[in-house]
Parts: sequence; C-alpha cells; structure tokens
Amino acid sequence: MEKIIVLFSSEHYCNMFLQPEIYQKAEQLGFQLQLQCQDPFPPEAVQPDTEAVAVITTWGSPKCGRLLRDKMPALKIIGHAAGSVKLVIDPDIYQCDVTVISANPVMAHAVAEWSLLMTLLRSRNFLETSAYPGKPCMDWKNSFCMSDIKTMTIGLWGFGDSSKHLLTMLAPLKPKRLLVASKHAPETEIMAFGAQKVSFETLLSESQQVHCLVGVNKENHHKIGSRELALLQNGATIINCGRAGLIQEQPLIQELNSGRIHAVLDVFYTEPLPENSQLYKLKNLIMTPHNAGFPGRELFVPFLLEQFQKFFQGDPFLGEVSQERFASMTDETLAKQK
Repeated sequence: MEKIIVLFSSEHYCNMFLQPEIYQKAEQLGFQLQLQCQDPFPPEAVQPDTEAVAVITTWGSPKCGRLLRDKMPALKIIGHAAGSVKLVIDPDIYQCDVTVISANPVMAHAVAEWSLLMTLLRSRNFLETSAYPGKPCMDWKNSFCMSDIKTMTIGLWGFGDSSKHLLTMLAPLKPKRLLVASKHAPETEIMAFGAQKVSFETLLSESQQVHCLVGVNKENHHKIGSRELALLQNGATIINCGRAGLIQEQPLIQELNSGRIHAVLDVFYTEPLPENSQLYKLKNLIMTPHNAGFPGRELFVPFLLEQFQKFFQGDPFLGEVSQERFASMTDETLAKQK
C-alpha cells in the first residue's frame, strides 16, 4: 500500500475529518493513512518518512515546501482538505515536482448552494415580509414587494469553482441576465455557462444582485469602496461569502445606513463578530457566521483520496492548484486586514 501522511494541527480536525470509515476507504483505494498531529505544527516538527508518496493538510497544518520534500523524498502530491492553500503551501514546492490539489470543488458546491439561497431570500424579500422566531408578524401590506428572478440581472465577481456551480444552479431559474467580471477567464468559457463577460464597473452598475466570489489577493484587496458601492442601483444587494477584505467595512456600513442598498455577509473582519458590532443594528443586512462552505466537509478527505488514486493511476483528476492558480488564491494575511 502507498503511504499517505496526514499533517493536522488539532484533535478537532482529526475528529472532523478522520472517522473510522475514512481509514477503511483509504485501504480500499490502496492507501495507508498515518497521522502526525501537533499544535502548533511548524514545518521543522514534521517527522521524516522516506516511504510517504502523498500528504493531506487542512487549516493550521505546517507549511509544505522544500523542507517537507527533503523529509519525504518520495512525495508526489499534496492534498488540502479545505479551499485556499495559501497558508499551507510554500511556492517553492512547485520546483520539487510535487502536484498540489485541494477540496475546493467540494467546498465550492456548498458555497454556491448558500449563494443561491441568499439570492432567493433577497429576491422574495423573505425576511421583511415573513414571520419567524423573533419576528412574530407578517407584512401583509408589502407581501407582494418582491422581484421575479426572471426579470433580474445577477452579477458574479469571479469565475472560480463557486461561480461555475452557482451559474449552473441559476440557469434553470432563467434570470434575465447573468454577468461575470473576471480578468482571467476567457469570454467563450463564461458564455458556455450562459453568462456575459463584463467589466467590474458594469457588473456593479447593472446587477440587482452582486455576488463576491473571488479570493483576496493584493489586486482586489479593499477593491470595493465608496466609489464602487455608489455604482450599485438603488435597492441592489451585495452578497459576500468570499472574504471580508474584498469590501471596505466603513463605506459599506455608510451605504447600508442610508438604506439605499442591501447586503448579505458570511465573512467579517473580526470573527466571531463581536456582540457590540454596529452591523447587528442594520435592518437591511443578513449575516451568517462564516459557514457558507461548511456542508460537505465530511467529503473533503474522501474526495482527496479518490483524486490521489486517479493521479497515481495516470488518470485525469480534479482540484489541481497550479502555480498560476496558487498566485490568485485567497491570501489569509490580507483577508481580514482593514
């Protein structure tokens, strides 16, 4: 059996990802899992293993670079049981003939489900008109104050896995227009998903809903500020489950205080969000506790194991993080930087 080293930084992640059936699945696929767990877990603390051909990481795992390859000379592939690999991959690993993959295709589907849910909640004006715990009355007077999604223009900032899943989910609902702002995606690929490639400014000014689905990097950190928010139509909704650092916090609060736009946020500059945050006072804001991508986490490691098997068999596999894609992924050091 081929040996896979699991580098986790806490028992919490072990309990989340390494249930007994995971070890059974690994054996069925021809792999033997061996756990190294330490908190904190610097790269220097990784135990050498001359037989290991693959490594699995997650949040808090040691950074994997040339030092790891020196300790594991047979290493061929690293699989990250999460989305962005920025915090666990040192770019020099790409010079060591090591392939990097992540479970982002699995996480992205859950993010797209959340995004679709928020699209429908906002288009139906659900929270304002409905009764639910904490809001005992329905608004019969404004019960028909909602938008038909077939008359709406929905914009997506970014064209990664989450955007592609969301476009696929939106297609049967037949929105009037689907817009995508992406500097890297070819127009023909965007058109294949039934969407139109537009400039970032056009996306903001022509969409009734704008989904922020890009990672945070130096190029787009704090990209949405007062000028960009002013481009949004009256009554538009900006939906952010990317990273807080995409939108400048105070300009967003100012726009929401004016009542001109709505927002849905899953990500915040401080997490957990403090109980005294002024965001809680805004009536035109829906918030969820950074859990858009949470469903399906039990599938992360099985997904990686299946891709490992395809990789070693020489078959096409999913989730590869090329060096080019690595450069555009979320940089967590910027994600919450105000």
